[in-house]
Amino acid sequence: MLELSMNTKKLVIIYDSIMKDYLGDVHTLPNVETCIFHSGSAISKYSLLRQSIDDLNVTVDDDHEKLLKQMHEAMDSCFPPGMELFEKDLYEWDLNSGEFMISSREVEGKYLDLLANVKNKKPLWALGPLHMLLHDSTSKAPSHDCVEFLNNQDVNSVIKGSKKE
Repeated sequence: MLELSMNTKKLVIIYDSIMKDYLGDVHTLPNVETCIFHSGSAISKYSLLRQSIDDLNVTVDDDHEKLLKQMHEAMDSCFPPGMELFEKDLYEWDLNSGEFMISSREVEGKYLDLLANVKNKKPLWALGPLHMLLHDSTSKAPSHDCVEFLNNQDVNSVIKGSKKE
């Protein structure tokens, strides 16, 4: 990582939330920013956060509270033991420049706003819908703005994951 940092103007690391503990001290490098990526929905993230943090300061309405209660009951059986502790640890981690989430403002705008207000006013970007990204290079389907942005960057400045065949 140090070599990458020394040879680039700015290095942005986007990592999955379960990989936080493997970042080490990368955030201490002067030109490195880290952003966390959440693969779940905004409502499930917010619900788990509300379940995990006792003193979360948010204003909610009655319908919202009913929905969250139902979510808590339904999600209790979905998460492994220790998930609330994991979520609390993520909440307290303050070394990110921002967060990404697979979501769309049209569907989960309320929960994206609630999450953005809870998380130290750092940027929270909704990436979605992602179904438009599933096209081959010969397709005439429109490309997502973020793919176009990445495609226009300098050679070797973007590390892409590869699909297993």
